[in-house]
Amino acid sequence: MGVKWREDQKERKSFNRRRLIIVTINNFSQQHKITIVTAADVAEERRSRLNKSMHHLAKHNGQIFVMCI
Repeated sequence: MGVKWREDQKERKSFNRRRLIIVTINNFSQQHKITIVTAADVAEERRSRLNKSMHHLAKHNGQIFVMCI
């Protein structure tokens, strides 16, 4: 199967945006010695509180955890 499922440009772009968020969450969890689930919860709480979209988080992934923990 490989990358065949995301040959479509829109699928590829969406996948890459989500991947950036996942990598950022994984890095944050490792740096702060917390679980990935906890880091994801922190990111989602912040996203919701700031009323931002997932697309915004992907474009500004360096700001996902600004002023957290």
